[in-house]
Amino acid sequence: PKVCMIINSIAVGMCISIIPFIVSSFVNNDKKELNQKFNQAINTILYISIPLALFINAFGASVYSIFYKDVEYGGVVLGVNAILSIVFSVQMIMDMMLQSMKNYKLVYINTAIGLITNIILDIPIIVFLNDMGFHPYIGTIIASMIGQTVSILIIFIGSKKKYGFEFKSILKVLFQILLSSSIMLFVIFMLKNLKPEFNGTLDKFISLFIFGFISIGIYVLITYALGTMKAVLGEDFISNITNKFKKKST
Repeated sequence: PKVCMIINSIAVGMCISIIPFIVSSFVNNDKKELNQKFNQAINTILYISIPLALFINAFGASVYSIFYKDVEYGGVVLGVNAILSIVFSVQMIMDMMLQSMKNYKLVYINTAIGLITNIILDIPIIVFLNDMGFHPYIGTIIASMIGQTVSILIIFIGSKKKYGFEFKSILKVLFQILLSSSIMLFVIFMLKNLKPEFNGTLDKFISLFIFGFISIGIYVLITYALGTMKAVLGEDFISNITNKFKKKST
């Protein structure tokens, strides 16, 4: 969880600036802009957290070894927790937005139902995974993931019913993010098979840094080409970044 909090911190940190605009739109009863900012916050979370989580999942054993030590199940637990952090970040920012819209009732309902779902599924999933020959200890993480997913679905349904929100843009951005992340992982795995095996902590750290730098470059280029970056971060943000690079080049 300590390592995965990096994902949550970066993702949520990127969304905090959107909250005041949500409050402003809510006060002005501008449901169209409120829907837009609501979707933008979720898209920002997905844009940041998905590639980070997948990268940690792919290099779970090495990341765990650097921060702690070589443990047989460390990489698996870290990898599954990284995926869980995506769902956790989305639910957290959605609850924050609901609270800024003074919809505390929906926050209480989705949290309670998600928690109950988690509690009910914990032991059955552990037993099921054990019977199927999989690692049973990840059952609690999967139960948490399902519980939080249920909470998110309740928020979507409640928001659509009360405010008339539409979420088609989220599905489009999610598809583009998954496509970009898949290409990123494919290239990284190809490069990973070409490199020699590193055993020392410093070697693993340098290797992760290089692969991380390459991953960011691939992901940013693909999402920029697809227009995902502009859709998520906004045209003004992209223009400011490109202008800074143009000034440096001149």
